[in-house]
Amino acid sequence: MAIAAKKNYTCDGVEKVEFSRALQQVSDQIRLTEQKLTMKIENELEKDYKKQQEKILSAKLFIANIS
Repeated sequence: MAIAAKKNYTCDGVEKVEFSRALQQVSDQIRLTEQKLTMKIENELEKDYKKQQEKILSAKLFIANIS
């Protein structure tokens, strides 16, 4: 029974623990990539929003000066 407990479980030549570790690394890389992409998108949206707000303010001031 002790021999069975020490046996490394493999599937197609890859140990279960090694596969699990590799899968976790890939998962971590995907998560970090997603976070970077999300931050970049949020920054771009904020930048575009501020530009639009400036244009709106400029248009309001122009209209106020004409009136």
